[in-house]
Amino acid sequence: MSSAIKILVVLIVLAGGGWVVWWSGWLTKPEPVITAKTQTATTTPTPAPPPPEQNMNGMSAASDAGDTNLVQDTTAVDAQMQGLVSDSASLDSIINDKPTPQAY
Repeated sequence: MSSAIKILVVLIVLAGGGWVVWWSGWLTKPEPVITAKTQTATTTPTPAPPPPEQNMNGMSAASDAGDTNLVQDTTAVDAQMQGLVSDSASLDSIINDKPTPQAY
């Protein structure tokens, strides 16, 4: 290889590495820590947070780790897998479909 091609390859590799480092966020500055000021006046109570929403696919929220939620997630995954099995069977029948000869 000529030296010009070697230099070009090195520049491309360095540019790609720089892009990966920039894209991954390694070059971002850390967020400054903001200290909270104490308040001596009375504060109003904050309302309770809303209950976690369930995903559209029947799974429980990601923060739920109870036995009931694990059973719910397992049932949802089983139902999704059954849907994939029927989709796979439909695709297999389409792929293996034989063309019919045309009538003349």
